[in-house]
Formats: sequence, C-alpha cells, structure tokens
Amino acid sequence: MEDELSHYVKSMRLLLHDLAQPLSVLAGQVDLLMIEAEPASQQFDEVKHLSDQLQVILEKMEAIRALAWQINTLVGS
Repeated sequence: MEDELSHYVKSMRLLLHDLAQPLSVLAGQVDLLMIEAEPASQQFDEVKHLSDQLQVILEKMEAIRALAWQINTLVGS
C-alpha cells in the first residue's frame, strides 16, 4: 500500500511540475502585456485580471505540491 501511495504522490508531483511550466510562461507573457498596456485602459484591467487569476492557480498548485511533499515524507518514514 505504501509503495502504491508513494507512486501516486510522485506522479502527482510530476504532473504539477509539468502543468506549472506552461502556466509560468503564460504568466510571464501576461506580465509583459501589463507593462505595455496603458494603466487607465480597459485592456490593462483585463490583463491584470488574467494575471491575478494565474497567480491564484500557481499558488494553489504550490499548495498541492507542498501537500504531496508532506504525504511523501510521511509515507517514506
């Protein structure tokens, strides 16, 4: 059972890593759009909203990654 759980945790961590990479690239592109947009424009507000939502996603993924690390530590001990 521990080996199976450990396998699932490792798979989850790898999937999170694979998902975080393109999201980080997207966040960088959105940040560049924010720099180029006029702060008073509707485009800036929309891009800022995208940036905020991407940050929420990345934070939740980091929380899941931390939880997976804790589970892996418990299973390994």
